[in-house]
This record gives sequence, structure tokens and C-alpha cells, in this order.
Amino acid sequence: AAAAFELGDMDPDKYQPLYGGCAHVRTTGVWLKEKQARRHNKMHLRRAYGKSCNGFFAKVAVNELGLGIITDFARRFGWETGFPTDFNLAKSPIRAPSPRYASAHTVGRYAAGFGYVGISSVHAAWMMQAIANKGLVKPMLLFADTPLRGNDQYTERLFRPDTADRLIDIMDATVRGGTASFAFRRGKTRRIRNDVGGKTGTLTGRSPQGLTTWFAGMMPLDQPEIVVAAVAVLGTDLWYIKGPNLAAEALWKYKDIKRQRTLAKKDSTN
Repeated sequence: AAAAFELGDMDPDKYQPLYGGCAHVRTTGVWLKEKQARRHNKMHLRRAYGKSCNGFFAKVAVNELGLGIITDFARRFGWETGFPTDFNLAKSPIRAPSPRYASAHTVGRYAAGFGYVGISSVHAAWMMQAIANKGLVKPMLLFADTPLRGNDQYTERLFRPDTADRLIDIMDATVRGGTASFAFRRGKTRRIRNDVGGKTGTLTGRSPQGLTTWFAGMMPLDQPEIVVAAVAVLGTDLWYIKGPNLAAEALWKYKDIKRQRTLAKKDSTN
């Protein structure tokens, strides 16, 4: 999505034909069809982001970006390269298809996140932090007194500020009608649904073993104050909580604590 905005200047609300559904990037290449589509065979970037539509991102990567650009942006976002921290953190691995043997199918699957690729919750939070800071790289710190290089003047950018703005603009699609909407539909967390945006993921983890759901996002979207990354692993046949539920609880807690501090400050002033 960042590459599509930064290099392709993609309109997030422009519909494109899409066949084969969102869940898979089929070997038949049906997702590459360009013939005129009916209403149910159309997709645009905003909706694809909110619905985690793999076929759409595969098509954009093959038709408009290419293997080299996707790999470059993956490295910008910390895969293989890492990012600054004040604690030991393994670099997230990724294996790109060989340019010599790559096909539309392998490049499409790679761009959609399939294949050998790993991510940690810290990495997901760092990416959201970079987007919230207009593309600026900042360290992930556990300790407030960690000495920082250059007097904390980090000037490296992953992408342009307007690319960050456009990414934030489409993140609400995940919460308001996309793959995380269930976590913000009822109760107290519904009150923050218009302030939160992010991205979900479903993958298979190895340590611990099991089906994994996650959510990484920020709040409020108009002027981000906090980022969150939450992971939940399915260890049984029943879901107790999913990643978006866990993130919603954390974000609600942040807002509630902030509200209580504001009230306490008013009382002390009075």
C-alpha cells in the first residue's frame, strides 16, 4: 500500500476489476483479469486494505509495482534490515522470489504476504509508529533513560509525509467495516471505533505453534498519540480472544486513563 501511494500515486477509491476472491492468489492467474467487471467483481485500495484482500494486492504488485519495488519497501519497513531499539530483537525474516525464476503468481503471493516471512509484535508497533510520525524512523525504547544518538534527532524517512497521511486515511476501513470491525462493534470499545485505524493479519505461528491473529494500529487517526500491536494464538479449538479484541481493550484503557487524569487535574485546580 505504501509503495502504491509513494510510487504509483494510486487513488484509494478507484475501482479495479478483481476475480478469484480475496482469500487466495490462485495459480490460474484469474486475479489478473482486466475485463469489465460487475459490481461484485470490483475492488479499490481502501476496501482491499480494510478487508485484507490478498488478490487485490497481488494484482497491484504485478501490474504496477514489480518485485524489486516490493522488496525495497519491505526492507524499508524493517524486514531483514531491522530498526533501532535499546534491547535485543531478532530481525524479521523474509524470502523474496528469485528474479530469475519468478512468475506473476510467485510475485503476487509474495506481495500479499504469503511464503517465508516473519514478524514480531514489536516490529508491527514500530511500523505503526513510523507511519504515525509521518515516515520518520524512531527507536523502540523500553527505558526512558536510554541515551540516544544525535540528541534524539532522527531524520531518516521511510517514505514521504504525504504517503504516511494517505496510509492513515485508509486505516479506518479495517475498523469501521473490515476485518477488525467485530472488536469495535459493541460495548465500550464501540465508543472509540471512529478514532482507531490499523491493519489485521492471520498467519500460522511456529513458536508457539498455532493459528495466530494480530492487529497493529493507532489512535486517534487525526493526530496519533498511541500505537498498539496485539497478537493472540489459537491453542485450542475455541477462540477466547483475538488480536483485534486485545488491541481494542488496550486502546480503550489508554483513553480511560487519559480521561481520569484530566478529571483529576480539574479537581486539583478547583
